[in-house]
Amino acid sequence: MEQNKDAQVIVIGGGPAGSSAAILLAKAGIKVKLFDRDKHPRYHIGESGILSLPFILQLLGVEEELIAKGVKRKGGVFFDWNKKWLINWGVSGDYTYHVERSEFDHLLLEKARACGVEVFEEHKVKEILFEGKRPIGVRVENENKEKEYLCEHLVDASGRAALLSRKYFKCQKPLKAFQNVALWGYWLKAKEANSLKGFEDVDGYSSEIENPIVISSIPNGWIWAIPLHNKTLSVGVVLSQKHYDSKKKEMKRSDIYSEAILNSEVAKELLEPAHLVSPIGMTADWSYVTEKWAGDGYFIVGDAAVFIDPLLSTGMTSAMLSSVTCAACIKEIYKKKIPKEKIYQFYGEDYQRRFWRLSFVIGALYAAKGHPSDLFYKTHCLTSQDLDGAAYDDIKRSFSSVISGLEDLKEVTTSKLQKIAGERLRQNFKEYINLVPKMPYLPRNELELVFEPLGLEGALSTVE
Repeated sequence: MEQNKDAQVIVIGGGPAGSSAAILLAKAGIKVKLFDRDKHPRYHIGESGILSLPFILQLLGVEEELIAKGVKRKGGVFFDWNKKWLINWGVSGDYTYHVERSEFDHLLLEKARACGVEVFEEHKVKEILFEGKRPIGVRVENENKEKEYLCEHLVDASGRAALLSRKYFKCQKPLKAFQNVALWGYWLKAKEANSLKGFEDVDGYSSEIENPIVISSIPNGWIWAIPLHNKTLSVGVVLSQKHYDSKKKEMKRSDIYSEAILNSEVAKELLEPAHLVSPIGMTADWSYVTEKWAGDGYFIVGDAAVFIDPLLSTGMTSAMLSSVTCAACIKEIYKKKIPKEKIYQFYGEDYQRRFWRLSFVIGALYAAKGHPSDLFYKTHCLTSQDLDGAAYDDIKRSFSSVISGLEDLKEVTTSKLQKIAGERLRQNFKEYINLVPKMPYLPRNELELVFEPLGLEGALSTVE
């Protein structure tokens, strides 16, 4: 490293994506500085994980610490999507977690510190510094004082601020199919999902399913319900932007939220004995994708790169998985065995494949509106499984594999499986192309990731 550099890697943002990248890089012996504009712990929405989350937590070395905080395990999903159906991950022993983000994000940030990352809270990145087109550092502000820091590689984990793609590269595009508004609040003394009427007769039901998330469709949108270990139930209402705009002319935010809940028999049953204990939060205009994922001196991870839709609770875990891949790629750059251009290409293609597949699944779910058998079959076309003529239960499992994030973990370990899924995506989902701006050509990948229990030794290697 050149003497005038303050760090080998600078990470912008101390959310799950930024902290995950910083932890893994520091474990690899790479000098990292992380800047976050907030003081932690701080509130954030997005509390439910998918099945790939425990793997990532184990890689980061924080799962036991998280368990010690009493977080709730999540064992499935209850869908009230015009008809009742469910996913029961517990039958295979799989699980994930619901988390309070203020607590979870703080845990990850403190883990980064413990691993040797220099963490700067309440340091806002005012400017990204460039040498030509290559990012070389940041100018940050703290207590009205500004200072510049130089680096060899920049990881943009700035979340929805999306500094590189929105402010500098101007390569962020909205996903017009998913332009929605979310309203949410927290309730005490709600019913448990396992007690909901009608689900006890659904295939796969068990009263032992741990803390399932509930997803209920309503006219012009849908509702989520996530049980947290602080005894509250996070209840969100997602409405189309057009519908919300028409409603807000006549109604207050809280009334729009209440009206939506009353449109769902499942949500009404859950909340009948409960009371709201928080203000109503709101976010809008959230779905977008970058056209640049990595390049000379930079990687874009998590919400700074893409955000689709919270329908399947994939956002937090997918963001952390992108950081695992990012850390592996940066570590490989320092080995100097593979041309940097191939590594940037690998990162972008891997991220895009996961993003487009999830886009199609969410689009198909919105379009299906109560036809799970058709949805399951279409989803299996996006997996690496050979299910031609397979039984319904096998096809249903492939849907679960995609929405749980397990398919992502399988695919980043082999280019052969990536090629299969890419071909199936192109061949079988032509009818959903109108749901997203475009579907990229996905050529054969020349690199593969190999995850190891301790660190990321030998993370990237060429394949024939």
